[in-house]
Amino acid sequence: MKYLLLLIILPAYCFSQPLKEIKTKDDAENFIVNNYRFNKYKYDSFKIDSASTEYDNFKKGDFNHDGVPDLLIFGKAQVTVKGETYDNEDEIILLLGNKHRKAIKVNIPYSFFRGLGIHVVPTPKMIKVDNYDCLLIQYETTQLFAESTSNFADTMYVEFDNLLPYNPSPSNKKISKIEFKTDYCYGSCPVFEISMDKNYDVVYSGIDHVIKRGEYKLRAEVKDWQYLIKLIRNLNIEEFKDYYAVQYTDDQTAFLTIYFDDGSKKHIKDYGLKGSYGLSIIYDYFFDLIEF
Repeated sequence: MKYLLLLIILPAYCFSQPLKEIKTKDDAENFIVNNYRFNKYKYDSFKIDSASTEYDNFKKGDFNHDGVPDLLIFGKAQVTVKGETYDNEDEIILLLGNKHRKAIKVNIPYSFFRGLGIHVVPTPKMIKVDNYDCLLIQYETTQLFAESTSNFADTMYVEFDNLLPYNPSPSNKKISKIEFKTDYCYGSCPVFEISMDKNYDVVYSGIDHVIKRGEYKLRAEVKDWQYLIKLIRNLNIEEFKDYYAVQYTDDQTAFLTIYFDDGSKKHIKDYGLKGSYGLSIIYDYFFDLIEF
């Protein structure tokens, strides 16, 4: 058994250029291309979308409510991931200003929108909720051969440098442990199991298509457990269905189990990992975590 100290760093990225120096759209486009490098991922180009009344493409706000201006950007990107080039037509980028003069890029999970319907394009808009700036992510889904479309909107803000769903009435149930695991798909989906408890103990088991195979005992930081707890409570996870599934085959299944201090638990089985955008933020957290 291997014992490691894991300093879990949620997916936020720091750059040397202070946010206040980004004054124009050209500044923002150049900043993204010149500074974004993480885990064999880089921007080859970025072009801010033309203005629309239905979304914001270049908007200053205070999304983490700390009194320091942040910047919301929306546009088209060409990215290289592990040597492969892709075109992203709907990239939402949220940059946080802070008192240490470094812009922080908030992770906004995109895997949820891929395969959700026919060409799903999430669009961002800054809105006021209780006099605070929040990020509204809107998207429309149309299933293959369907005659109607469905419209969705998720209201988010930022805390711990990461997205949190806004909820004026979050759950107050105390959580003792979180378990997440995946199974195989038709391809090379990462297969692993991971758990984290209120003592900040993490147990990881890498099974297949992962960087590290085998079992590891790790330690989390207090702030990261606090982030996960707030995320789950804001989702009111107890009200979710027990099973979600996409309408196609050969995809991966995620299993999320939340254990509460009162002895109860909530188990969610999600085939295709598209139960909700809020759930996808939890899934994305654990997929990032296994690359320690």
